[in-house]
Amino acid sequence: MRSKSGKITTSVVTHRDVTKEVESERRLWIEAELAGMESEVRETLHNSDISLADRCRQVIERLVQLDCLQVQHKGGIYLADGDTLGLLTTVGEFSEGFLEREATISVGSSLCGRAAMGREEGGGEVLVCDDCFSDPRHEHEHDGTEAYGQYIVPMMASGEGCGVLFLYTAPHPPKDRDVLKTLRSLGEVLGGIIAGERLAADVEVAREAQRRSVHSMAVELRSPLVSLLGSVRVLENKRTDVLERGRVLEQVRLDAEHLVAVVDNVIDISVASQDGNTGCMDEVVGQICGQRERVLVDRRILVVTDSLNTSRELLFALDAAGARVELAQDERRGMGLASAAQKAGRPHSVIVFDAGLEAGKVKYAVRMLRKSGVGEPVIVRTSEDDEVIQELLAVGCDDVLGMDQGMNVVAGVLARLSAGQAQDAA
Repeated sequence: MRSKSGKITTSVVTHRDVTKEVESERRLWIEAELAGMESEVRETLHNSDISLADRCRQVIERLVQLDCLQVQHKGGIYLADGDTLGLLTTVGEFSEGFLEREATISVGSSLCGRAAMGREEGGGEVLVCDDCFSDPRHEHEHDGTEAYGQYIVPMMASGEGCGVLFLYTAPHPPKDRDVLKTLRSLGEVLGGIIAGERLAADVEVAREAQRRSVHSMAVELRSPLVSLLGSVRVLENKRTDVLERGRVLEQVRLDAEHLVAVVDNVIDISVASQDGNTGCMDEVVGQICGQRERVLVDRRILVVTDSLNTSRELLFALDAAGARVELAQDERRGMGLASAAQKAGRPHSVIVFDAGLEAGKVKYAVRMLRKSGVGEPVIVRTSEDDEVIQELLAVGCDDVLGMDQGMNVVAGVLARLSAGQAQDAA
C-alpha cells in the first residue's frame, strides 16, 4: 500500500504450504515411471525366444535406468535350488573374487539368503540395506571398499522363494512405499516366470521318460506275442506229436501270463494317475499326453491359482495341448494381468480360476473383471456344491468344472471357449 506521495507504507505477505501438491506430483511421476517399467519387464520376461539368463539381464538393465529407484548400474539374480542359491546373471562390474566366492550361497544366510526363504519361514519381503558396513545382516565379504546400500527382492511363487534379485544403491536408498510395492510385485512376476520355466522343463523330462516307458512296454509286449505266433504255427502243423504239443501249449500259457502281467502294470499306472498320484511324473504325463490333438496351440491361457502343486496337473495338460500359459499367484494379480492384457490389445483366450481359491474371492474377481469390460471367457475348476456353482455362473463365469472331470474334458472346454473368443475377435 502506498501513500499519496507514492511511498510504500504497508505490505501484505501470504504463505501457502505446497508440500502436499509437490508430494502428489512426485508420486504421480513415480507411478507413471514404474507402470511403464512393469509393462516392459513383463514383455521381456515372456519372450521365450531368448534364454532365461538373458531375459533377466535385460530386466536388470531396465531397472537401473529408473530415476525413482536411484540404483547403481550393478545388480544380479540368484536362483534357488533346494537349500542353496546359485548366481544366474549379473550386470555391472564385479570382482572375479566376488563372482567366484558368491557363486552359491545358502538360503537363510546373509541378506539374499534371508529374502529367499519361504513366507512361512519369515522370508518373502523386500529387504533394504542402508549401509553394507553397518548392517549386521550383511554377513558376507563386501565387494569393494566403498560403502553401498542394496535392495534385496525375493522372487516368489505360491509362497515359496524361487530366487532373489539384488540391486546396488548409494548408502541409505529411498524407502518409498510405491517403490517397495513395485519391487515386490516385480519379484512375484519373476518368480512366476521361473516357476513356469521349471514346470516346462519338468514336462519335457516327463515326456522323455514317457517315451522310454512306451518303448519298454512295446518291447515287453512284442516278445511274448512273437512267441505266441510261433507256437500257433507249431500247433497248426499236423505232424506235431502229442509231447511236442504239450510243450508248446505250456509255452503259450507262460507267454499269456507274461502279457497279462504287462497289461496289469499299464492298468496300475492308469489308476494311479486318475487317483491324482503325481509322484511319478511320467505316469501323469502319459495320461495327459494321451490326447491325439494339440487342441490349444498358440492359445493364451491365464491360470489364476494360489498353489502350483494344486494346479500342476492342469498346467501339464495345457502345455501338452499346445497352450501358452501365463500364471497369476492370486485373484488380485489375475485381475491385474487380465486387465493389462486387454488394454494392450492382447487379451487372453481364456481365464481359468483353478481349485484352491476361495469361491468368494473368485466371485468378486469375476464380477470386477466384467464391470471393467474384460469379456474373455472365464472358467472355474472347483469342488464346491451346486449352489456355489450357480452363484459363480451368475456373476459372469462361462463354465464351472468339477475336480473329478479329466484333463481331456478340461482341454476340450478351453478349446471350445477360446475358439468362440477368436471368432468374436475376427
